[in-house]
Amino acid sequence: MEITFSELLNEWLLSQKDILKQGSYYSYHSRITSMISPILGDRNICEMTGDDITDLTSELQEKGLSAKTIKLAITVVRNAVLYGAERYGMEKIVPNELELPQQKKSEHEPLTASEQRVLAKFIIAHPIRRNLCILLALTTGVKVGELCGIQWKDLNFERNSVCIRQIVYRTSRSSSEEKITSIVIQKCDDPREIPVPALLMCEFSKLHNNSPDDYLYSGEGIPVEPRIASTHLKKLLLQCEVHNVSFNDLRCTFVQNCIDSGGGIMTVAMMLGTNSLNKLLEDFDWKPVEFEKASELVECVGEKMILTVCQTKK
Repeated sequence: MEITFSELLNEWLLSQKDILKQGSYYSYHSRITSMISPILGDRNICEMTGDDITDLTSELQEKGLSAKTIKLAITVVRNAVLYGAERYGMEKIVPNELELPQQKKSEHEPLTASEQRVLAKFIIAHPIRRNLCILLALTTGVKVGELCGIQWKDLNFERNSVCIRQIVYRTSRSSSEEKITSIVIQKCDDPREIPVPALLMCEFSKLHNNSPDDYLYSGEGIPVEPRIASTHLKKLLLQCEVHNVSFNDLRCTFVQNCIDSGGGIMTVAMMLGTNSLNKLLEDFDWKPVEFEKASELVECVGEKMILTVCQTKK
């Protein structure tokens, strides 16, 4: 049967379009076009063997890609092979033979209390939009994609809160000779309202404009991509002489601050929009009482970090 692996991958992905979330769909599409098809795309599916997948893994490792990135690519291959086995009889590749590379457990290094104060002091002294957004991530635990997706209309200055309704992804695809990069905005299945320290909301109010659809981070009608926000964070940390961390490390710092301040695991998990902290969270819903607890917790954390800085500034 004259079907190339590239054609099979595209056919499988198309069959998943109504099942996958938009962000996942474009992520898989990017892996197929930039990582898998250039290596295996021209192979006839009837002639492929498990060795081809082993070679793919080796080539991706030689390119210096992380185990996490390679694992996602091999997962896409595995799903496509399962699809091909069912529709085209790809018996020569047994899905169980598609071994995933071992992924080292990432070690996060939250900012120390003194580093947080240094960072907050610098931001309050230089309250430009992107600096305040980074402080927002540190004091609320939002993901970088969520941060980039916040619009002015999502801020509630009466309740001192922000509503997380969407997340921004960066995706890329190959088009003959050039690589095309685009931004994907995905609506959240379960939007959530999370409290923001009052002092930080006060700083945002000074920058507020009359365009509710503008994005908080970019200040324009289109969002900035997460990679640019990560670059901003790196430069800011360098200016403050604070050790380099990622937005995910800021999220871990926020969790540590909440725990140190006596925050309950359910309250923290609800703010993060995840149930991975405790499977029991599946049995709970976000209730008004939890928002009140979260508000108290965020203000407590914010006071330790920001209020001291503002008092010193005065």
